[in-house]
Amino acid sequence: MERNVFRPQIFSVEKNNLDVIQALKKENANLKIVDSIESQLLELVKILNPSALLSRESEINGINKIENLDSGGNWVYCSSNQIVLLLLNFGLFIKVIW
Repeated sequence: MERNVFRPQIFSVEKNNLDVIQALKKENANLKIVDSIESQLLELVKILNPSALLSRESEINGINKIENLDSGGNWVYCSSNQIVLLLLNFGLFIKVIW
C-alpha cells in the first residue's frame, strides 16, 4: 500500500516568487507565512564566530556581510502543514542546522 507523501515546494526569492506566495495565501486564508531569515542569519554569525562574545553591532555587521555575499533564500511551502517558511539558501541553511 502506498502512503501519501507530502513534499515541500521550493520557490527562490531571487526569482521574485512573492506573487506565487501571495496566490497561495489567497487560496488558503489559514496559510501561515513565517520569515525566519533574520534569526537564521544571526545563528550563522554565531556559528562562524564560536569563541567570540559578539555585541549587537558585531552581530548586525556579520549579518550584513553574509547578506552581501548571498542575497536571497527560499520560500518553502509545506501543503500538509499549511505553512510557508522563508529559509536561507541551501548552502547556508546546512551550516545552521548541521
